[in-house]
Amino acid sequence: FYTIANDTSGNTESYGDVDTETIYDTTSPTISITAPTDGDYLNNASVLYTWDSDAVGSIPIDRHEIKIGSTDWVDVETNTSTTITMAEGTHLIRVRVYNQAEAYAEDSISIKVDTSNPEVYSWSPTGTGVSPTADVYVTFNKDMDTSVNPTLTMLSGSYSDGWTPDGWQTARRFEWTPNGVYGSSDAIELQVTLAEDLAGNTMLTRSWTFYALDTVPPTVSSTTPTDGAVNVSYTQLIEVVFDESMKTSHTPELSAETGTTPSGGFVFEGWSTTTETSDTATWSHSGLRFNRNYTLRVRDYQDVAGNTGVAYDWGFSTEQDWIAPQVILTSPDDGEDSVNYRDGQIKVIFDETLNSNMTPQLLITHNLTTYNSTFIGFSTTFHNNDTVTFNYTSMASYSEIEVTISNYEDVYGNGNETYTWTFTTRRSPADHISLATMIMIGLFGAVIAVAIIAVIVKLLGRESKSVL
Repeated sequence: FYTIANDTSGNTESYGDVDTETIYDTTSPTISITAPTDGDYLNNASVLYTWDSDAVGSIPIDRHEIKIGSTDWVDVETNTSTTITMAEGTHLIRVRVYNQAEAYAEDSISIKVDTSNPEVYSWSPTGTGVSPTADVYVTFNKDMDTSVNPTLTMLSGSYSDGWTPDGWQTARRFEWTPNGVYGSSDAIELQVTLAEDLAGNTMLTRSWTFYALDTVPPTVSSTTPTDGAVNVSYTQLIEVVFDESMKTSHTPELSAETGTTPSGGFVFEGWSTTTETSDTATWSHSGLRFNRNYTLRVRDYQDVAGNTGVAYDWGFSTEQDWIAPQVILTSPDDGEDSVNYRDGQIKVIFDETLNSNMTPQLLITHNLTTYNSTFIGFSTTFHNNDTVTFNYTSMASYSEIEVTISNYEDVYGNGNETYTWTFTTRRSPADHISLATMIMIGLFGAVIAVAIIAVIVKLLGRESKSVL
């Protein structure tokens, strides 16, 4: 453009140099983000963005603007780089270049900021009873860099053949195959390290332990009483210690192969710990027999894997008997009533065999009166010769009778004790008539009562007459 001046007289300035110039250019600038690249995973929240731009046409570049996701555009002037602190997650980055004519160009990329370390959230094998050839695998909580294999290390255990990597089965799961067979019940502790996620974050170390399948049956390590023990107390509990932890939901069996099984048998009391958890079984009983050679057998015992051990026998001998025999039952029983007062029997049962060469003595009394009895002999109820029997002919009717047995001992000479109990005899006919007489006298008077009693006497017969 040129400008000239005209005065009021009509004089016109001659054209000189160009006063101003307007450029018409519709060419847009260009821009290209150089870092990061589209799709990058970044493990640092502070991100440096760089780009190249070109005016292309004749109009100079005016400014650059950058936009992160849905945030506002930010003017960074003519700079070709800027650093921005990013939040975790995926972000769309847009950068524009403007020329002085406000024409612009834009480039964009998508990136993911991830600063957290990957973790193993599942692993195998675990627990007990693991197959001797089970593969090992770990699964991560995010997609991993499959160009980097994790490292598997055995921290403890007797297995020595190692594992061969099978590689990444997915972007998150890696597997190994064992080169051998895990030993029975072997406790194997593994550790996985050095895997990286797509952002380059190194995994947190993961360690765990598994137990190979137990295929070996348990065995007996020790017993109480010990095998071959002598003078064992008759009250001694029976304990069996096994070489490993046992299945506590399963009860082993204990029996006496020789010797006398206690009354009520052997009662299982439960499991306790000696060396391994729940490796000791205990039985109680009512009492072993004195001076006996015992052979006990434990069988049907199982370890935690369900393996059943073979029957185990061991033997011991008990102490000499030093306890006097004890009365356990009588007939008539202590406190019994309505017992025959004529021609009856008295039986006494002891808790062990008695010395049949010694005759027990029986004393039957009521107040100061003593009644005779006859020893019949020994018999067997629970043990050989543990029962004595006496006959009696008469004793007071409708009375409390006291009975004392003495002069008895067991086959080991333990004795010199007495046992006393009482019972009540039933009423005799005379007792019934006497009671009836008193009642009728009260009701009818003496004369009528005597007449009624006479009739009763005739009905009762000779026994009643003799009593009256």
